[in-house]
Formats: sequence, structure tokens, C-alpha cells
Amino acid sequence: MNEQRRMQYLDAMGIDMFVPRFVLAGAALSSQCELPVAKQAAAPAAAKGVASVLDGIGGDIGGAVGGSVGSAAAANEPTQERASRAPLGLVAEPEKPKPQKSASSTVSSILADLQAKTVVKPSAKFFLQLWRVHADLLVVDSRKPGQALPTDTLLTNILKAYGQLPQSLPRAEKLQWPMVDDATKDHSWTAAQEMVQSFLEGRLLSNPVKHILLFGDDAIRAVLGGDAEQSKAPQQCFHTPADAFACEAYCMPSLGEILLQPLLKRPVWHLLLEAFPSQP
Repeated sequence: MNEQRRMQYLDAMGIDMFVPRFVLAGAALSSQCELPVAKQAAAPAAAKGVASVLDGIGGDIGGAVGGSVGSAAAANEPTQERASRAPLGLVAEPEKPKPQKSASSTVSSILADLQAKTVVKPSAKFFLQLWRVHADLLVVDSRKPGQALPTDTLLTNILKAYGQLPQSLPRAEKLQWPMVDDATKDHSWTAAQEMVQSFLEGRLLSNPVKHILLFGDDAIRAVLGGDAEQSKAPQQCFHTPADAFACEAYCMPSLGEILLQPLLKRPVWHLLLEAFPSQP
């Protein structure tokens, strides 16, 4: 009995066939099964082999097949004819033809899949400085690498004016994104926000603060999250709750922008009065 005929009968009887994709450890080498012979001379032998296998299963199925049927003709025999001559329960139901999709719908689905896979997330690149001024206040500023501006002096004067710096300014912690210059890594704003927020959660979990001063658009995006395209403009000053850290966030332009645009000091002054109303 050839392999093709054997697989047809096993499929008709509902027996699942297992063929390993790889060579199994300790298994004997597989031998190639006999394939159907196109010559008419091999037809009687194949028909006898089928009859003997069917007799072993039970019943006289071999007689229904017929000894005069050739192997090639039996392989191409219509499903309905085989089902009508085979005993009930041994032949699977014929598969219904699947509806064919139109060419336009197929092309549209392929293009949609390609567009979904080729969506490029906007990459983030920033440099942040963080100061834990005292137990209730954290300051985060956005800086541009290579920009030599006296931002530390400006922050010191602002905090002293509002009575928030009893001593000297503490040493700043620095955060840079991307952390590793590797093109295979995720440099999107989503990944950057997860990094910054995880860093702050580790710092504020046991020592929470009441106020966070965010200077610059990069600090606002990284700490508060949200879509980079929908973030506030850097020249705007606003107050919003930072629910992730259970405190209040006061957002304003970066210290470098305030130095370069002195007119920004006025809205910054009024915003800080909301944070520290007891001061001038």
C-alpha cells in the first residue's frame, strides 16, 4: 500500500497523523514510503493492498473499492463517489468551498497590514536635571546639551524668593534619554516616560513630596506622560495634579528659556504664587 493511499484512508477514518519536523533523538531513521506508480501494471497490486488493509479493519470495505480500479484513478476519484461507496462513519464530510475574496479586498487587506507594521513612533531625546530641594519639593528642569547658561543660579534665586531654599541648592541628579545609543532599542516617548516615571516612583515611594516644579516641555512630557503631540506648549504655565505621585505639578518654561526670554518671568511668578501663597 503506498503512502498517499494510506493517508487518504487514515484521514477518512478520522485518525490524526503525526509527522515530526525534526529528527527525534534516539529515533530510528525514517524510510521513504512507496509512492503510487503511474504504470497500469502496478494497479492490481495496489488494489490488492487496499483490500487487505480494509479486511483487517473490519467488514468487507475492500470489496466496495473494487479490484479493477487503478491507483491513479482512485487518487483522483471525486469525493462524493467515494462517500457513496464507503461505509458510514469512515469518510469525512466533503469540505464546503470557501468564498473567494475579490482581488481589490485582498490588496486592501495586505496594504492595511503593511501600514500597521510600518508605523514609526516619534523618538524622544532629552536631558533632565532633578533637585530634591527639601522634603516637600522636587524640581525637574529640561536642559539642552552644550547650552552654557547659569540655570543653577536662576533656580537658586527663585527658590530663595519664595522661601523654599533655606540652605544651598543640593546636588542635581541627571537623566538622559536615550540611555544607550542603540538603533535597535525603543527610543519612543512611551518608553522614555516609563523610564522617568519608574525612576521617580523609586525616589518618591518612601519619601513623597507635595509639589513638583516642572521646567520645560521635555520635563512635562516625561513626568506627566501623555502623547507628545498633544502636550502643552513650552511657553505656557499651568497647574495640574500629578496623580501618579499623589502631589501637585506646576509646569512652566525651562530655566534656559526663562533666561533667554525675560518676559516669561511674569507668568512663572504668578504660577509659583499658587504653589507658595504665603510668600511674596
